[in-house]
Amino acid sequence: MPNIYVPINVSKNVATSEAASNLTFNKFVTDLSKAASGFQVLGIPATLVAPQIGDQIQIGVIPAGEILVPHLCRFTNPIIDSGATGIASLGTTALPAGIKATASVQAAATYVGSGFAISTGEVGADNAETPVYLTFTAAVATLAATGLIVWDQVTRPWNSMTDGPSTS
Repeated sequence: MPNIYVPINVSKNVATSEAASNLTFNKFVTDLSKAASGFQVLGIPATLVAPQIGDQIQIGVIPAGEILVPHLCRFTNPIIDSGATGIASLGTTALPAGIKATASVQAAATYVGSGFAISTGEVGADNAETPVYLTFTAAVATLAATGLIVWDQVTRPWNSMTDGPSTS
């Protein structure tokens, strides 16, 4: 069974939109140098080890009642796999590759705006938080446990007229 690594405090102090026309910015930083003490799996402290196929690292969370605005977002990762075998995607539980189908973890990379391919509809929900994950589609040979994964996320309020009826 794949592991879901959740950085401690990943969803603390997440801002939400205060008005229907507002955009909201949240910055999530995952410090890989804290691999031995800064993560949990199923709520239990865990050491981040070389991720295998299907393993996930939670890099952010879209608040309930918000929708991702991908063309205003930015994702930066350091070299995560110094063994040059790992490949990952960026998305959610329901859509593991829903934000970015392939993200290189073998080299430092930054993805912005048009680099995100949202072809499956809106990312977010009106009644529940939506965690954002880096999902490994090829195993990491050697974890390079240094550097920061940074997810600059922009969301807007859920709109029942354009995003569909409430699912609550």
